[in-house]
Amino acid sequence: MGHAARPAPPAAAKLTALAAVLYVLSPVDLVSDLIPVLGWLDDGVVALLLLKLATRFLPADLHAALRAQVEQRAAATARR
Repeated sequence: MGHAARPAPPAAAKLTALAAVLYVLSPVDLVSDLIPVLGWLDDGVVALLLLKLATRFLPADLHAALRAQVEQRAAATARR
């Protein structure tokens, strides 16, 4: 199954996605992880917001191609 060449994601999208991962892994948080639920919830919210921002940096054609690929894989998984 060949894939058509698609443009590389811009550096801003890569850096924003990296920031999301680093925030989740970082011991420095807005709310301490020692506080049950809220400590983990802030990690999820900040990571989600950063990942949403990263997708806004993607060119429209790349975003559409990636979305189609995810939908294709989800359909294949559902058929199993």
